[in-house]
Amino acid sequence: QSSGSNVGLGGASGKHNRKSSVVIRSLMDNEAQFELRNSDTSVANALRRVMISEVVTMAIDLVTFEENSSVLNDEIIAHRLGLIPLKYSYRPGETSLLEG
Repeated sequence: QSSGSNVGLGGASGKHNRKSSVVIRSLMDNEAQFELRNSDTSVANALRRVMISEVVTMAIDLVTFEENSSVLNDEIIAHRLGLIPLKYSYRPGETSLLEG
């Protein structure tokens, strides 16, 4: 048996008439561990997508070129710059890039 909290997700799920639940294993400021039980993959995927959308991210958005003498187009270089992961310290209302 688990020692976590049990949270129901509503009534019957699809044609199998099963009741979904979430068992919360641990909950911290920036991390949570849980189990999703008796659920369709569509519910798990929807939950995953909601959690991903709530993660605060930062990326290079606008790039201005004065002169590009490389063989790559400006758009390709700008796109590649946008793919660089940026580390920063997040506090609601302010962001600052981390050095290193």
